[in-house]
Order: sequence, then structure tokens, then C-alpha cells
Amino acid sequence: MRIIGGFLGRSPWGPLYEHMVKVSECAELLERLIRDFCAGSKAELDGVAEEIFEREREADKIKNRIRDHLSKSFFSAIDRSDALMVLREQDPIADECENVARLLVCRKTQVSESLVEPVTGLASKVADTVSRSREVLAKLREVAESEPSKEDIQSLGRLADEVHECERWVETYLLRSMKAVFLCESEMDPLSVLVLVQMCERMAQVAHHAENSVEALQRLAMGRI
Repeated sequence: MRIIGGFLGRSPWGPLYEHMVKVSECAELLERLIRDFCAGSKAELDGVAEEIFEREREADKIKNRIRDHLSKSFFSAIDRSDALMVLREQDPIADECENVARLLVCRKTQVSESLVEPVTGLASKVADTVSRSREVLAKLREVAESEPSKEDIQSLGRLADEVHECERWVETYLLRSMKAVFLCESEMDPLSVLVLVQMCERMAQVAHHAENSVEALQRLAMGRI
């Protein structure tokens, strides 16, 4: 079995949480990006996009540090494959935020008034899903480094349930957003329709990966706390 050591010491939870903080910042910025996009604020949108690009680069640096320092030298709370399983789901959260930002920066796309509410609602629920996923990792980090109580374990379960509920709302808002796009399809050129569909689907993927990261953490926690 390969285990985590080196700069991670005896616990990998700190670096994994550090990475999650950066990807969750991307999701928070994504919500701002979508509001600027819907408001037609090109200068503000470009500025927020640059912030997303920077946060994604910072998240990649942390990810690479985690991977580079995996070794057999020191025992850890979890083994290498388990840490990578979590990292594989956290990393695309930032990547998809970057993809949305790039899509909106590269092309000016008009947004019908009827799209604003469902699209901003989708962005809000996506950011909420990621934020709550971050809370799960923060709590797991806390209880894994102490003697967990029954209340701690129940709290983890409640936090995970909140993530799943948020992701269900994301699916609801995704459907509403897609319907709204196609209802005003005749008012737009085909490429604008494609951009908006891509934007909505990629936002939903952010929440999907956040939920998957929590499921990976739940599998990881079974039998360990």
C-alpha cells in the first residue's frame, strides 16, 4: 500500500482542505461572474474571470504539491489511492468554473430577461453545493484528528445530506434554465443558444463534482472514524 507522507506529515486532511478552499473560491466567483454576465457588465465579467483563472492556477499548484509528495516514507491517516480519489473529484470543480469563465469572456452573448432568474438561481445553488461540500471536508478533518463522538458522526451525515439536497436543487434549476433558453431560442442566433446551453451544463457539472467529492469522502470515512 502506498501512503501519504513528506510535507503532508501524518495527516493529509490539511492539504486536501487547502485545495478545497481554492476550488470553492472559484465557485463563489462563478456566481459573481454569472450575475455580471446577465447584467451585461463586460468589464466586471472580465475582471471576475481573471480572478477565477488565478484561483484555478492556485488550486492546481496545491494539487501538484499533494501528488508530488506522495511517498512510502511515512504512515498517514489515509492511503495514496484514497487521497487521489478525493482529489480527482475536487479538481474538476475549479476546472469547470474556468471553462465557464473562458466561454463567456471569449464571446459576447446577449441574455434575454427571461433567462436571468433561472440562470442566476442555478449559479447560486451551484455555489451553495460547493460551499456545503467544503463544510463536509472541514468537519471530517476536525473529527479525523480527534476522538469522534456519535454527535460528530451524525453531524457529518447531516452535512452530507445538505450537499445532496443542494445538488437536487441544481438539477431543478438546470432544467428551468434549459427550458428558458429554448423558449427564447427564436430570438437568438444558434451560436448564442449553444453558448448558453454549454454554460448551464458546465455550471451543473461543478455541483456534480462537489457532490461526488462528498461521496468519496463518505466512502473514505467508513470504518475510519
